[in-house]
Amino acid sequence: MFEKNFTTILILTLSLIFSLVVPNSQYLLMVLPLFLFIIKFNLKLGLFYSLLYLIISGNGRILLETFGIPFAQVILAIIYFIYILLFMKKALNKNNLIFVIILFLFFFIYLIFGGIKGDYQSVLNLTSYFLSILIFVIGLTLVINKSTFNGMIEVTIISIISMCLITFNQWLFLDIPVGEVNNFHRASGVFGNPNILAQNLLLLTPAVFKELKNYKFFSISVLLLTFTTIILTQSRGSLLIFLGIILLFVLLSKGFNIYTKILSFISVVILSIIIFVNFDENYFERFGIGSNSRIEALYVGMENFVDSFFGVGIGNTANNYLGLSSHNNFIHILSEVGVTGLILLILIMVYIIYAWIISFKKRRNFTFFFLPIIVGVSFFTHNLLTNYLIYFGFALSYFELKMGQDINETR
Repeated sequence: MFEKNFTTILILTLSLIFSLVVPNSQYLLMVLPLFLFIIKFNLKLGLFYSLLYLIISGNGRILLETFGIPFAQVILAIIYFIYILLFMKKALNKNNLIFVIILFLFFFIYLIFGGIKGDYQSVLNLTSYFLSILIFVIGLTLVINKSTFNGMIEVTIISIISMCLITFNQWLFLDIPVGEVNNFHRASGVFGNPNILAQNLLLLTPAVFKELKNYKFFSISVLLLTFTTIILTQSRGSLLIFLGIILLFVLLSKGFNIYTKILSFISVVILSIIIFVNFDENYFERFGIGSNSRIEALYVGMENFVDSFFGVGIGNTANNYLGLSSHNNFIHILSEVGVTGLILLILIMVYIIYAWIISFKKRRNFTFFFLPIIVGVSFFTHNLLTNYLIYFGFALSYFELKMGQDINETR
C-alpha cells in the first residue's frame, strides 16, 4: 500500500507539507486520511477504517468536542459498533469470543473489588469507560480476519503519521508552552498532554515493525517521524522505551555482527543528543535530577497495597499528602484493588511472557514488539486501564497469535 500506491504517497506528501508550512492546519491534517481510506478501499470498508482511525488517533474526539459534543470517545465507539452490525461482514469465532469473555471478566472483577471502598462517582466513570471499551472490542472481534487485520495495521500506521504531523504543526505555529522548561515547550498533540501523546505513539508503533519487512524505507521513515515527535514531548519514560525497542530490533536484525549493531545504535543516540543540544540548550534541563515526587508516589502506592487487603478503592489512589497517584500502572492496580489486583497482574504477566515467547518463535512481529512496550509503558503511567489503544493492541496481538499462518508473509 505505502510505497507503491500513488494516492497514498500524494496525500501523505500533502499532509507533510501542510504540517510544516501552513499555520493552524491541524483540522485539515485530521481529515485528509479519511479521503485516503475512501479512495483506497471501497466505500463500505473505507468508512469502517475511517471510524477506526478517528478512534485510535484521538482525532475523532477532538473533532466532536470542537462542535461541543460531550463524551466523544464513547459516542465514536457506539457509532463504530452500530456501523459494524449494519454494514460489515461478521467473522466472530470461538477464539475471538474467548478474548471478549476474558476482557469482560477482568472488567467485572476489577469493578467489584475496586468498588468496595471506591469513590462512587469514580466507579461510575470507570464503568462507563469499561462499557465503551467493551463495545469497541466486541466490534473489532466481529470483523477481524486476515484481510481486515492487515487493513487495521495500515490504518494504525496512518494514525501514527497523522498524530506526528498534527503535533509538528501545533508545535511550530501554536506557541503554547507545556511544562516547566523556560525556553522549550513540550509538544502535546491532540491529547493536550505530552506524556499521553508519547505513550499512545509507542502503543501504535508495533504496527510499523510488522511492516518493516514489506516496506523498509517507508517504515524506517515512520519510525524516525515517531522518534522526533517523542523527543518533542520530552517524555522521559517514552524515550527510554522507544530506544530500548529500537535496540531490541537492531540486536535481532540480520546482516551485521553484534558489535556493529551496538555501535550503530550508540551513534544514533549520541547524534540525537548533539542535534538537540545545538537546537535548544535547555532541552535537557527536564532530564536532570529534580523533584523525587514520583518516587515518593510509588512508595505511597505500595503503602496503600500493604495497609489494605482490598486496596483503597477506585478513585482514591491520589488521596495522600502528595496529591498524586503512583504514575505506575502495576502499583496503581495494586493500590486500588489490593490482592485481587496482584492476582490479575500475575495472570496478565504470565500470559505476556508466554505470548512473547510464542511470538518470537513464530515471528509474529506485532505481538513481539507490542508486549514489551505495554510492560514498559506500565512502569511510567497509571492511566492505561481507560486507554482504548491498550485493548486495540491486545486484540491485534491475540488475533495474530491465533492465526493459522504467518500473517507477516500475507500480501
